Formats: sequence, C-alpha cells, structure tokens
Amino acid sequence: MKLKQAIDELGKVLEEKKKLEKVEKEIKDRIKKAVEGGKLTEGKYKGNKYTMTISVQASPIINPEKVYNKIKDITLFCNCVKVNAKDVRRYLSDKEIEECIESYTKTVKIAVKEG
Repeated sequence: MKLKQAIDELGKVLEEKKKLEKVEKEIKDRIKKAVEGGKLTEGKYKGNKYTMTISVQASPIINPEKVYNKIKDITLFCNCVKVNAKDVRRYLSDKEIEECIESYTKTVKIAVKEG
C-alpha cells in the first residue's frame, strides 16, 4: 500500500468514525437520562438484534488531605497518589517541573485532516 493511499483511506475512516461516535454519544446520552430519571434501571434489555446491559457504578472521591492526615508519612502518601502534569503547571514553573521529571512516556499520535 502506498503512503498517499493509506493517508486518504485513514482520513475517510476517521471521518466515518467521527460521525458514528456522535450518533453513539447522542443515543447513550438519551439512555443515561432515562436511567437518571428513573425510567430505566440496571439490568439487561433486548432489542430486535442486540442486547444492552445497564450498570451503574459509584466511584469514591477521596480527599487527599484527609488521607495524608491519616497516613502521616509522605513516602507512603506518595505511593497513593498520581501527579498530573497538567495540574502541576498551576503551581510550578516549567523549570521547576523539569527538575521533577524522572522519565517520559512516549505515545505515537497520528492526525489526518482533509487538504
């Protein structure tokens, strides 16, 4: 497969995917509203061809300050938390952030647009 052909093929697939993801989101939003409004509950529902399972999960929101006050050990506390680089930018300069970096993870990203 030639590169130009692969680029155009990928672009077409991504356009179709974007349209389908929009439709998926709209449908799921309607279903979520029905669940939140009490019209649907957890369980399995059958369509003509497909089956849908609805489950509701509750995830705790934990106060890091309260956790630290209970652990009272900075090393143990650091094992419990993940530092988000985006959030750190609010509190540290780029130079300070650079001094804290241990390594990098690399991700290959491919973007395609028409034109």
